[in-house]
Amino acid sequence: MVSIHRIEDAMTPEPNSGCWLWTGVISHQGYAIVNRKLVHRLVYERQVGPIPPKWVIDHLCRNRACVNVEHLEAVTHQVNIRRGSAPAIVTANTGICQRGHVGQLVPRGDHRVCRECSLAGKRAYAARNREKITEANRTYYQRNRERIIARASAYQIGYRKRRAEAR
Repeated sequence: MVSIHRIEDAMTPEPNSGCWLWTGVISHQGYAIVNRKLVHRLVYERQVGPIPPKWVIDHLCRNRACVNVEHLEAVTHQVNIRRGSAPAIVTANTGICQRGHVGQLVPRGDHRVCRECSLAGKRAYAARNREKITEANRTYYQRNRERIIARASAYQIGYRKRRAEAR
């Protein structure tokens, strides 16, 4: 177990934000660590109590190196994600896409996309690949010419029959 004195020695109060910044080892993700343990979890458990199973600690100050218990809250992973500042979360919370389109979000699978941005992306793809697309369509038509003509003829015959029956 890590000594509380060792943890307290590596904390420095930051007067402007109220954060207690960790001066020890910081992980590549920006979290304070000691003996491969996350310091903010150790401090929270020592001063507040046990963290419920499958819950995480949310940094309310958004500073991962902060170990001030007043800036920490135990929440579910889902709540922690919703509180985040990733572009997709901001878009979902505000209804405004990263390019500033308001109210253009439409469902696509398990997420939402901006209609304007999606159309712009499709247009850009078509412009970049116009020759490839044209060649692919030409090749498809050449390979399937008989089947396409047969299908069109069958549709026209069926259409004429339906039209004659309707009279």
